[in-house]
Amino acid sequence: MRAATAFSSLLALALLAIPAHAATYCDGTAFLVCDGCTTTNHIKVVVASAPREGRAKGKVWCNASNGGVARNVVLERPKIGRLVVNGYNVFYRGDRVGRDRFALERTWFQVPNNKWVTGKIIYEIEVVPAAF
Repeated sequence: MRAATAFSSLLALALLAIPAHAATYCDGTAFLVCDGCTTTNHIKVVVASAPREGRAKGKVWCNASNGGVARNVVLERPKIGRLVVNGYNVFYRGDRVGRDRFALERTWFQVPNNKWVTGKIIYEIEVVPAAF
């Protein structure tokens, strides 16, 4: 019983240390890519010129990567932001508030079928003026 009380007290202290609301600067939907398919991923990003707090201070790039990918080829570049693609790493930066998009062709090794497969991802981006 004493251990349970001590654990409850520690848990309560830990919960008090968590801020009520952490600012978000980049958020996207979960998505799956399949061989020969086209998938759309929706991302919300804070414009690069907006001030950032805490751990996000000075970080203006949104990581849109998906691990285990062999190659990404840019099919469409963004109009109001910047895109950096390096191997399987994909980073987007919104330079102006508004709507943007880019598209990639992604190739990866599908272990269950023991083959290389390719799918297309369209990133629909909403660039907003402040943290959400």
